Amino acid sequence: MTISTLTTPRIPGAVIYTRVSTGDQDKNGTSPETQLAACRQKAAALGLPIVAEYYDGGISGGFLLMRTEFQAAIADIQAGRSNTLICPNISRYSRDMEHQQAVKKAVRAAGGRLVFCDMDFDDTPEGDLAFGIMGGFAQYEKAVIKDRTMKGKRKRAEEGQQPQRSRSPYGYHIVTNAEVITGIHPPEMRGRYLIAEETAPVLRRLFAGYHSGEYSLSTLCLALNKEGIPTPAQGRAWREATVRVILMNPVYKGEPVSGRQTVSTDESRLGQRHKLTGRLIMTPEVRSLAPHSKRLTLSAPPLVTEDVWDAVQARLARGRAEGSGNPRQIRMLSGHAFCPACGGKAGFKQQKANGKRYRYFICNAHKDARYQFGNSPCQGDLYPVETVEQAVLQAVRDAWQNPNAILAALSAYENPTVRAVIEDTAELRAILSELEELRKEEQATAKAQVAGIRAGADPSVYASLFANIAGRRKELNTLRATAERPSKTMPQLKQKPAAKQVPWIKTANTEKALQVFEQAWRVLTSAAIEDHTKRDLLLTVIDRVICKKDGAEVIFLPGIFGETREVAEPTLYTTCIGISTHK
Repeated sequence: MTISTLTTPRIPGAVIYTRVSTGDQDKNGTSPETQLAACRQKAAALGLPIVAEYYDGGISGGFLLMRTEFQAAIADIQAGRSNTLICPNISRYSRDMEHQQAVKKAVRAAGGRLVFCDMDFDDTPEGDLAFGIMGGFAQYEKAVIKDRTMKGKRKRAEEGQQPQRSRSPYGYHIVTNAEVITGIHPPEMRGRYLIAEETAPVLRRLFAGYHSGEYSLSTLCLALNKEGIPTPAQGRAWREATVRVILMNPVYKGEPVSGRQTVSTDESRLGQRHKLTGRLIMTPEVRSLAPHSKRLTLSAPPLVTEDVWDAVQARLARGRAEGSGNPRQIRMLSGHAFCPACGGKAGFKQQKANGKRYRYFICNAHKDARYQFGNSPCQGDLYPVETVEQAVLQAVRDAWQNPNAILAALSAYENPTVRAVIEDTAELRAILSELEELRKEEQATAKAQVAGIRAGADPSVYASLFANIAGRRKELNTLRATAERPSKTMPQLKQKPAAKQVPWIKTANTEKALQVFEQAWRVLTSAAIEDHTKRDLLLTVIDRVICKKDGAEVIFLPGIFGETREVAEPTLYTTCIGISTHK
């Protein structure tokens, strides 16, 4: 968290902050309504007008950056809009001692104060000691709750129950608490595996087809999609990765596993880039495989024999060894190569010929079309990886060594056709961002509805909220369909302006640009640096690469050449300048 020490005039007023980490906390007196009433009463007792009220629902007190409403409350104090932050108690404020002290220092540095409804902490050494002790108890209580939860799950697993029941494996149904409470199943069946008669035949067919050698992973997908058989994730097509994960699950030989993964949290990773995909990390959760000693093997009615399961694993292993290599291998242009015909992302493809492997880029949409049985958006041409990569390196080197190329690129940025492409792409990204926010809002509303029903509220009150969300999603999807039309952007990118020979004038911005490109070129051409590092470096100067048979069209980020506007996060900006390089 950024702590501002800039002092501004304080406005006498209260900012109220409340929080719950679970849907139903009325029994503990920590429901949102109870907390809010106590905070309002405290503000009235202090004679302070309420400036704003903030609430974080369903978020652990161990987080800080993830609590956006809490950050907003602190920002009000730092901006001088209020001088008092009121929280129900220290556990609602934070359950992490490091965060407790950091926020306290930030509020004090801004000239504000912290107030709790259940206890007063004087601005004295004794008050600070009491604050630290109570904060330690809040952190301890969180650790105890987590430990008790994990031990409870472990105990249920040792008794033969599957603690994780949110999603049943394809072909099975795991009995839930709700089904026991409503009398659908007896208590002894809680967490047990039942064969799902509607999907089990499909599961057996997958194993039989792959075990016999009659089908490969791709032909299994083709057959299932052609027949319209639903996937585990409704609304999506069958894909090789989906079938592979299913075939590797030991539950189908009657040996499900509990505790296969461990989950930890690390807020410091927020805003970093995923090593494989290069995308910004938006969650603090870190998942990893648990040691075998920590896993428990349960029991389930088998859908295939152990011999068939073992034979399928052996064939899968041979396929991985004899296939085209690791499909998740990171390369310099992973996620940033695009098809010139339809504008879709291009993935990697390897082919063997004369004992050698040849690497190509191919449109992902064309590859996926074979699963969908729809018309492919393009011909699926192949673009040599080495040729495209060399073109990118040459473009970066030209930007460093040829100042006129930079100025020509700047003039291209003024081209109205290129500007239109920028606006179109920015519009699409804004729409996608709104859709993601709408998804989060829908999840929060669903949680609130569940909590309300448990508390005895009328579920119909949420109908209008869901209807409003559905209407907004429909409108956004309509706008998205318009913004995603390839003809709206890709043909325009081909209309490259002619290079201009203009006088070279050095400025502070251009000097900085030259240094950036010099460093980029030296890193990209180094054999000692891993491809994922090169990929992350490219993100700071390049938005996308349009593949060509004989080179590439490199689209640099706006701001990299020193445009007048400030660029705080280059990777969030849209395409700007196109430079073609050819062998």
